[in-house]
Amino acid sequence: MIGRNDPCPCGSGKKYKKCCALKNEKTNEQLVEVELERILVKFFENAVSLPADYAELERTEREWRYKLGKWLSNEDISERLAEYFLFVARTDLWKRYLLRTLNQQMRPVVRTVLEKWQNPIVLLARPIAIYEDYFVVEEVLGRQKYSIPRKKGMEVGQNHIVFGIVLPDERERENGIYLIEGLTFIYNKNRAFERKIESFAEESGYTASHEFFKAHMADIHKIIATMNDADYEDVDEAAAIIKENLTSEQQEVAKILEEKIASLQLHEEGLTFLRLLTASYFVRNQPIFRKPEVIAASLFKVANDIDLIEGDYSQAEIGEKFGISPGSMKKHVDKLHDLVDEMMKDVEEKENTPPVAYSIGTDPLRTERFNWEMLCKTSSLTIETMDQLQAVIQQTMNEPFEPAGKEQRAQAFAYGAYDAEDGEERRHLAEQAFAEDPENVDALLLQVEMAENEQEIERLYKQAIQNGEKLFDDEPEIPWGLVTNRPYMRAIFAFGVFLYENDRKSEAAGQFDKLVTLNPSDHQGARYLAVASFIQSEAYEKASEVLQQYEDQAVDEAAYLYLKWYLEMEMAGGEANERTVALFDQAVKANPHVNVLIEGDTPKISMPKQQAVSSGSVEEANYIWYLL
Repeated sequence: MIGRNDPCPCGSGKKYKKCCALKNEKTNEQLVEVELERILVKFFENAVSLPADYAELERTEREWRYKLGKWLSNEDISERLAEYFLFVARTDLWKRYLLRTLNQQMRPVVRTVLEKWQNPIVLLARPIAIYEDYFVVEEVLGRQKYSIPRKKGMEVGQNHIVFGIVLPDERERENGIYLIEGLTFIYNKNRAFERKIESFAEESGYTASHEFFKAHMADIHKIIATMNDADYEDVDEAAAIIKENLTSEQQEVAKILEEKIASLQLHEEGLTFLRLLTASYFVRNQPIFRKPEVIAASLFKVANDIDLIEGDYSQAEIGEKFGISPGSMKKHVDKLHDLVDEMMKDVEEKENTPPVAYSIGTDPLRTERFNWEMLCKTSSLTIETMDQLQAVIQQTMNEPFEPAGKEQRAQAFAYGAYDAEDGEERRHLAEQAFAEDPENVDALLLQVEMAENEQEIERLYKQAIQNGEKLFDDEPEIPWGLVTNRPYMRAIFAFGVFLYENDRKSEAAGQFDKLVTLNPSDHQGARYLAVASFIQSEAYEKASEVLQQYEDQAVDEAAYLYLKWYLEMEMAGGEANERTVALFDQAVKANPHVNVLIEGDTPKISMPKQQAVSSGSVEEANYIWYLL
């Protein structure tokens, strides 16, 4: 046995303790990393132990498989679900585990790290600065920036979106993070993915909150899985996708594959598809591999199976061609065939991913308050270019907002009331808004909820509309885009709902038609209430005009289809005919739950204050039944 003070056997002339012994000893930093990893592994292995927790995990897994099974394997779904369930859906399991762990003996550095791990972070962010050993990202739906360690082989570009669940870790940098597993890098061509997420979040009524990710994590994975590869048509653009989105190791796979097929004279369309298949497999499936030749061979086999590569190659011949064991391809080949089926469907149908959800209700979406605050912060500044505006927004967006004057204080209280978690808090903030400025449109709308009779309710609505009209700016091409116009339009909508629910359909139609005229883009969903009101007041021609106005953009929407059927039925005197039967069948396919409500003559719900509604859901069916 070599003593620490003995000469080192390597022949360096140094003592063993000052030479090769150092190579065999782990640094304190390495020991901390080992301990943190051990803590995480133990949590994954033991977190779900109670029968109730197992039942909840199994139920969630069934839901995820129902949503994602068309695009992801059960193995892939389980991997994504584990992180979500343990660190997002059931953070209580994580916090209890941390508390027990912190009660044990450990290194002070480990304790400091664990104390900051209480709140996991769902990271959905765009890179804004890239350095050799780390890069900085900014949240897509929020304002926070994070520093991410750049691991070996991690190729990241500013055309990516970074997605994953992480933990706070400021040992090296402020706002640093610790990677629990890994990150998904999503190609963000022309901000296409980013815009989908922003639109989804707004329609869902959430912004950057933990609750958005808790409610819609599976939907985000579905958006990633169903991003349309048919957008990339050119062979050179397909090559650029590989270069811009894949790591150096993944690009090596593409290089090996193209070297092997260079002499096969593959036609251009086939080469484009094969390049897209390569990029899509890495982006969607994130396969783990040691030998790039294995995935290159798997891609070759699948291309041969679907006749992109002509000839009759056996699995053994392909293995020999790439220098790998034939059996090592099976796992990848199966997943690649699933991916080919999905890509071919995209190409054949040429369909983009439909919107996942839309919003209904009389309250504003949560994002409106942020837009209003930014307008207040920048309205007094002289801004001449978009670059100047973006610079000002970047500088001010993280600064706390301080209302100036009673009008801004009243509006801030009103937004607080709309966002309140319970009725008591909503009422308290509504009273504060009205006390600050009894002329404020939203303060008047909130007073409606405290009114004692219908006469008082109608007076408040009319006062809110009158006050809002004085401030309304009709100069913008899209009036809704100016946030200060929204309270006025919200007052018209809410008054229309009041009239509709009190069986004053003709008057309601006038309010909703006014909104559709003011703002043809119809961000409030007034079109369908206008149609329903016109039908029920027997103004069939007007109802038909509004339906035709939105036909191109709404032809597949369940609400549009049911209202079209409803109009035809009323115009036919309630008698079914060949056309009405065909229209009803088409509507039922878009949302079959409505038929159940119709047949059961189910009591109708009132218009909610704010609700996210998914296409084809029971919630959507209740909304449509409200219109019929």
